[in-house]
Amino acid sequence: MKNLILTLFVLLSLSLGAETFRGYVHDENHNPLQDVLIVHGKNSAVSQENGYFLLNSKSEADTIIVYLAFYEIKRFNRKEFTSTKYITLTSKSMTLDAFTFTAKKSNNLLPSSQEKITISLKDQPTTTSNVAEVLTQDNSIQIEGTQLPGERQTASILGHSSRHTLVMLDGIPLNTSGEDFDLASIPSELVDEIEIYKNNTSSLSGGGGIAGVINIKTKKSSKNRGEFSINANYGSYNFQKRSLASGFTLGRTSFYAVFTEQSSDNDFKYKIKKGNQWQTHTRFRNRKKSQNAMLNITSKLAWFDVYYSGNVSQYDNQLPGPTNFLNLFNGASIEGYDMYQDLKLKKKISKVSNTLEVYHLNKKSEYKNTKPTIPINKAFNISRNQRSGIKLSNVLELDKFQLNLTNSGLEETYSFDEQIKLNNDIEETSQYSYASSLVGQYRDSFSLLNYNLISSLRYDK
Repeated sequence: MKNLILTLFVLLSLSLGAETFRGYVHDENHNPLQDVLIVHGKNSAVSQENGYFLLNSKSEADTIIVYLAFYEIKRFNRKEFTSTKYITLTSKSMTLDAFTFTAKKSNNLLPSSQEKITISLKDQPTTTSNVAEVLTQDNSIQIEGTQLPGERQTASILGHSSRHTLVMLDGIPLNTSGEDFDLASIPSELVDEIEIYKNNTSSLSGGGGIAGVINIKTKKSSKNRGEFSINANYGSYNFQKRSLASGFTLGRTSFYAVFTEQSSDNDFKYKIKKGNQWQTHTRFRNRKKSQNAMLNITSKLAWFDVYYSGNVSQYDNQLPGPTNFLNLFNGASIEGYDMYQDLKLKKKISKVSNTLEVYHLNKKSEYKNTKPTIPINKAFNISRNQRSGIKLSNVLELDKFQLNLTNSGLEETYSFDEQIKLNNDIEETSQYSYASSLVGQYRDSFSLLNYNLISSLRYDK
């Protein structure tokens, strides 16, 4: 009983010593402003994507300052924050001295209660070759596959099978059919940041997210002046990589394009014991070659915002790679391409943010193994996979409550054309799916503590 009374007394003391300031920040056109800095004494907070901010402060200062570059600075008396405050910032031209400001922002693919880690590559020199190498920074992710350029590499989260990790590109699922995804196929030059959501997310993201979700966000030009860069990398196993990136802004429309080309011989030496002697051999025919091109366009029009993202990758890999059964893959190879396109239209009406998204994925791979020493392994096949989807999201933002309604439809087509073993053919097969989800989130604070209550429903057919 004494412990309970003591605990209540401590919480009451904290609540008496702290104030909570909350509100929304938007511009003169009623568009929400993100990354606005709200300062009270030595305490500060940053507004979210929808303009919402929540600041807990124990400062005794009378003035609250609201600041965002290229907007007029606003000052308010603390007494004006008797309830949720709606703040309008007016744009203003100004000249600023050079400075660096780093802040955390909440722009989550999933609710903020889901355990999330963000790996940012913004304004950093590229020291990694692909997404798989970037993810080695997180100890809870195990990269599976041969650590050689061009070899297939997948991600296992918290010990789960890699096929239970849902990989997304700008929010588009890339492996919804239960297969794993080759993270080495996405060059790091395309990546702005990577969001990692751990533990089961199936009720929120759909099938495939039993282990978690990896959402790869691609780069988008945000600078007023044009930018241009060329990079070249060389390494062991005759590794070569060249990349070209360019971005610029015209009026309300910004463009960002990246092209990368990578190749590696991957011929390596190894020792094998024959009798009582060790012999050194060299593994040949492991050459890997790939090309990747990306274009992102962002345009803020009068009626809605438009976001387009297109990505095309082409690969040509010699086989067998690192394996002990060379005779089974004599002269084998696999080549193909992956193409992703995504179009988003965003519009906020009153307190409801609406997003209409249309996307298309097209994959083709051709596998040749026509000269094995064992005839039963002879194969020559072509596989094709296409996915077309549409998604409508409506998010209602209130003072402390958020309601997210999402409806999506998907059509997937698959075919497998075997040129030698005709009985293994799979004629073009299509399947259709529909999903609807409703997520409610209530957020508030008590003293210096913030808490979230989340409830979700999902229907798949």
